[in-house]
Parts: sequence; C-alpha cells; structure tokens
Amino acid sequence: MEADLIAAIAACKNDLQRGEDNLVRMKAALRSLQRERRAVETEESTPIGQNKRGAKANRPVSDAKVILSFAREELRRVGHPLNRAEIAERLANSGIAIGAKAPLDRVAKVMWLAKEFQNVGDGYWFAGEPVPPNK
Repeated sequence: MEADLIAAIAACKNDLQRGEDNLVRMKAALRSLQRERRAVETEESTPIGQNKRGAKANRPVSDAKVILSFAREELRRVGHPLNRAEIAERLANSGIAIGAKAPLDRVAKVMWLAKEFQNVGDGYWFAGEPVPPNK
C-alpha cells in the first residue's frame, strides 16, 4: 500500500511538472502571437510602413519606423514643429495604431532618439534646418 501511494505521488509530481512546462510554453506562444498581431495591425493600418527596399513582405514594420516616417511627412505637410502629443494625436487620427502600452511615451522616445529630428522647445523639427515659426 505504501509503495502504491509513493508511486501515485511521484506520478502526480510528474504531471504537475509537465503542466508547468506546458504553461510556460503556452504563455510564450501567447506573447509571440500578441506581438505578431500588433505588428500586423500596425502594418495594415497605414501604407507608411510599406517596405520600399523590397525586403520580405511578411516582415513586420517596427513602430519606430512608422512613427519616424509619419513624423517626417507630417512635419513637411504642416511646415512647423510639432510636439510629441501632437504627433501621437495625428497618428491616432490617421488610424495608425502604435503597438505600445503607452503610445505617447513611445512617440516621445522615438523622436528624442532620432538623429534626424531635434527638440526645438515647442516641438520637434528636422535637425540642421532652420526652425519655422509655430503657426
């Protein structure tokens, strides 16, 4: 009887370990699917993210590339600096989804780190170009 109980306990421990291993794998798969879904949603929401160099079409476009491309076009269109909130708002109004928990923070970080742009006090403008007055 004791040997049967010991064997049953060992079998339960093995089942628990397999269950924990499966849980870890399923969580990793879920995170991967969520990342892929965000990338596809971002890619489908705007033609800005289209790869112009002929790279693989199924490769997701990063949020940073989408933000920078949009900011470049939008700054040229409006002709004056825009701050991070204005850029984030215009992205959203254009139907472009940023796959980040805090899209405003993501826009701010991307713009701050981009060598192409500089913070000119009342927003971002192209580095090395004269700053037009904010309208």
